[in-house]
Amino acid sequence: MPPVLCCGFRGPIESAVAGGDVNQPISGNGVWGANGQGAGEKRLLVCDDEPAFGRLVKTIAEELGFTVKVTADGQEFIDAYEAFEPTTILLDMVMPRMDGNEVVLWLAAQRCSARLIIITGFAPDYAAHAGVLAEFKGLGPVTTLRKPIDVKDLRAVLSE
Repeated sequence: MPPVLCCGFRGPIESAVAGGDVNQPISGNGVWGANGQGAGEKRLLVCDDEPAFGRLVKTIAEELGFTVKVTADGQEFIDAYEAFEPTTILLDMVMPRMDGNEVVLWLAAQRCSARLIIITGFAPDYAAHAGVLAEFKGLGPVTTLRKPIDVKDLRAVLSE
């Protein structure tokens, strides 16, 4: 029987679910934990309008144990945010429909507690200023990165 994560403990759970399937959630509502997510689960919500970069981040983050959702603009990000409940957010600054600063302000209004990684391919000061705005608005911790990013650096930041 494979080990199953339950309440932060890794070990076998014998016949806890009808039919004895240890890979199914235990609660009657069909979800893991009170918020619908597994205890200690790492969830990364990516917001970047470059599909190739989104795929790269997704691949690396999944290798590090994250569940990942990639969105292509700020509005799509907002639409996905509540249901996904991210523990980490990677946010590009320059996107169509809604830019990164607008998303930062929206996250502050939501009282977001996820770790925030701000990235841009434009002037490095742009990401730095967005980081200051995020921290001023009560978001944190905030990490800023610049594109192009080395894969080992992205792994390191996601591993923190």
